Amino acid sequence: SQSEIDNFLKLQVTQNCSKLSFKDKQVFLKAVDGLPRSPEWQWETFELHVEETDGGEEDCANQEVFELWEQNPVECIGELLANPTFKYHLHYVPEQ
Repeated sequence: SQSEIDNFLKLQVTQNCSKLSFKDKQVFLKAVDGLPRSPEWQWETFELHVEETDGGEEDCANQEVFELWEQNPVECIGELLANPTFKYHLHYVPEQ
């Protein structure tokens, strides 16, 4: 909760060891809001049906629902290439 954020920021160990650039939750949340946005996440669910045979006459059918979370890889690469943090780490010619 947001009150827990303030409690955490007031701890002596947090203040002495973390060297955070913010002192309260308002400044922290403003910093979070200022972070660059990443490509949108999409998700879908799918069902997987597995039939098991235990060697006898009875077959057991199992069904499980999974969630698949994904991002568009082209958008992710574009985001990385546009990020100034990586400016001096990107090379477009082969290296040995």
